[in-house]
Formats: sequence, structure tokens, C-alpha cells
Amino acid sequence: MGASELINNGLETGECAHRGNIVVACRNFSPGETLLIEPPVLLTSLEGSGQKAFADFEQLPKDKQDFILNTFFCPLDSGLAASLRANIGNAPRWLHSCPNRFLRFCLVMNFNATSCGYVQDDGTTLDGEDQVGLFAFCRKLSHSCVPNACWYSKDSSGTRVVRSLQEIFK
Repeated sequence: MGASELINNGLETGECAHRGNIVVACRNFSPGETLLIEPPVLLTSLEGSGQKAFADFEQLPKDKQDFILNTFFCPLDSGLAASLRANIGNAPRWLHSCPNRFLRFCLVMNFNATSCGYVQDDGTTLDGEDQVGLFAFCRKLSHSCVPNACWYSKDSSGTRVVRSLQEIFK
């Protein structure tokens, strides 16, 4: 699914030297307006120390796997990466054939995956919902202590909806 299908007539992606990849408004938005609806690139669970997540990842088409490993934030020089490298020898045997791929995947999940608890029509979420997702565009939305937009997962597929909370200016 391309950006033209995901970004609602008025958002574009860009790059900021001190913040990385971002999504910016190129028109004004009214309060309550839907800015973006995006299904996850990967929807999975982190149960079993990430084995299920990696197995789900390996079921994706090769081009989608490459997209995840090559475009999501993946700090190979981080302390977490060093710790994972030091412990890769303790990993299950099935992993020994692809340790670098697994390392990159673990880093991508750690730094980019977000909870996808399904918000029901009445505004409540389902208990025990442990799904996490990777999102190509929603991940570029910056945190703010005074937010101008909010997001929620609209269904069990993890599809993310982003709506404006206040007027957003171009």
C-alpha cells in the first residue's frame, strides 16, 4: 500500500535533521478530522521472547521483510544491540542460521513496534490484547506533551486511525 493510499490528502513525509523522518501537514485540518488510516506492515505478538514475532516476520514476502529491516529505525551501535550480540550464542538453534537478520529484527521491534489494543465502538479496549504492530507512516508522528492529534486501533487487524484533536495549520 503506497503513501497515496495511506495519507489523507494533506500530509506528506519529510526529513528533519534533528528529528529524522517526519509527517507534516501541507493543508489545514479541522478538529476531529481523520488524518491517516494505516494497517500495520506487521501485526504480531511478543510472546515466547519474540520467537512468534520473528516467525510471523519470516512468513512475510521477501520485499516486505526487506522494507522492515531497511527503513525502520535500527540503531546497530546501541547498547541493546551490543547486549543482543553478546547473547546471540545462547539463542535457540533455529536462529543460528540468521543471527544478523534476527538482531536487526529485534532492534526494529524494540524501537518501532507499538501496542495495537483494539478500541471498541464504546471506547473500551479488550483485556489481554497483546498484539504489537509496525507502521510505516504512523511511526513518523512525533510525541508531544500538548498533542494536536491522537491515534487508536480501529479493529482486530491493528489498523491505526489518526485524528486531529485541534485545528492543525499547514
